[in-house]
Amino acid sequence: MDFTRNPRRTLQKNYDAELSSQFPHDLQLYNKIPKSTILIHEFEEIALERLKALRIVETVTLRGFVKFSEEWRKNFHEELKKQDLKSLSKLYSSLGVSNTAPNYEARKKDLISHFILCLAFCRSDELRNWFISKETDLFVARFEELSTEGRKEFMELNNIDFQPIPQEEKKAKFSRLLNTFQYMNATQFDSADFYKVPFKKVLELVRSRKVLLDKGQAYVASGDLGNLLASKLRQEISHSLAVMKQCLPETTADIRLDSVLKCLLDQYESGTYKPTTTSSNTIRIEDLDELSKKSYPPCMRRMHETLRAKHHLRHAARLQYTLFLKGAGLSLEDAMKFWRSEFVKVMAVEKFEKEHSYNIRYNYGKEGKRCNYAPYGCNKIMNSQPGPEDASGCPFKHSKPQELRKLILSYGIDSNQGLKDVMEYVNSQQPVLACQKLFVLSHPGKGVEFGLCHPNQYFTESRTIITGVNVKQEPGSTPSSAVNSPASTYATPSPGRARENVNSSSTPLSTKAVLNRATPMSSRKMLNVDNKAAGKTEPSKDEVADWMDELDDSDFSQLEAMDTTN
Repeated sequence: MDFTRNPRRTLQKNYDAELSSQFPHDLQLYNKIPKSTILIHEFEEIALERLKALRIVETVTLRGFVKFSEEWRKNFHEELKKQDLKSLSKLYSSLGVSNTAPNYEARKKDLISHFILCLAFCRSDELRNWFISKETDLFVARFEELSTEGRKEFMELNNIDFQPIPQEEKKAKFSRLLNTFQYMNATQFDSADFYKVPFKKVLELVRSRKVLLDKGQAYVASGDLGNLLASKLRQEISHSLAVMKQCLPETTADIRLDSVLKCLLDQYESGTYKPTTTSSNTIRIEDLDELSKKSYPPCMRRMHETLRAKHHLRHAARLQYTLFLKGAGLSLEDAMKFWRSEFVKVMAVEKFEKEHSYNIRYNYGKEGKRCNYAPYGCNKIMNSQPGPEDASGCPFKHSKPQELRKLILSYGIDSNQGLKDVMEYVNSQQPVLACQKLFVLSHPGKGVEFGLCHPNQYFTESRTIITGVNVKQEPGSTPSSAVNSPASTYATPSPGRARENVNSSSTPLSTKAVLNRATPMSSRKMLNVDNKAAGKTEPSKDEVADWMDELDDSDFSQLEAMDTTN
């Protein structure tokens, strides 16, 4: 009898063998650009999944768990499973050396999704710093889960040869090492290895006082090896981001890719929280003063009080506060009444109608491109640059210390320790944790089970606690939920963030072509390429509408003709 080989099984074996050679370990340093073909819809899908994972890293940390502690890692893994991130959950729970087909596919997605986000987050220092920070945390968390064999194999595969200090040096510094690493008993100390590296490579450990410092060198325990490896990963990611930035103009000339990358940035800028206005969470003008005292985050309370006192806000603050009120549930009709009632105290009604009413309707999606704009999240607010006498921005980052203390005390914080706790986060440049601590102090007796990322999230969580009515979001979603899908009901009101309608989900893309280094182009040439690719020679109506976001309200009347003629 002739038993012929099954060609499909043979192809699968060959494919698995190829993947095993490319991805021999569950953990990677991302120092090799992927060279494979991927469908455009999968390209977007795996990138959004990775962004979800990085947001989970951020959210779990904001819940107050000690980073990389057993409790932190447990909560992180639970969130991965809750958000149905199967590939990364599989890699996270693996010991690092499992050689099975599902692991190979997960490793492939891990590499490709990392470089897609590199391409999206290479555009500015703010984006790069956030991406490097969260990718590094994800790496360390995964390294902590590896078995001893998995760690050893990872070091060998990546030619990493950290040599522990000799026993003579260990004995010479016995008392200082034992005093630094007090969590070790005598047996653990005798069996532990210590590594000596420049302190700049382990700043996270220096900050948390987990190393012995001596003459510019840091002595690191073997249990903290992940943080030591993280410095190498930061170098790799920084290099990748620099390369990606150079090839960005060439890559974004493809409108399919440009659309996906803009979508990723939309999700990052709007955060993980999506305000949803329903009949149960609408608010009224007559309640705003009381709501500002009980449930507004400091950024919004400061703008509201400034508006009440001066009857005017600068453009950035008007935009920020209008969108917040919209997300909180204030109708367009009431928003117009509210702003008009304040502004007419310092200007004529005709001036308000001419210079400001358009912008309010525009932010509610009733003018211009008629886009349903999202309220600003914490990331966008913190990274803004408020001008003099501007009430916008984040008080924990942009206010003077004396003004900030006064604002904090206005929340009824009656203990010096509470004020001290908030200011400690401010002084350590952790504004989100400072705001979250203020929330806890101003809502006594209530624990916080969410990672703060949005002013409207602060507001709805506060209203839920005070009223006992759940006004958070649509059924099935939570404030700490993953990044929303591309079909989000909100858009981010930033120039150049409008997502193109691209119907090419089945079109294959070469990741090698997308991610390989390309010759940089000037911004003018890049714009010409984009216009040519889209078949445009003149600015479109949508482009004009995007430019309007950058203008003061007084300029809108001059642009209305342009908006209607294009």
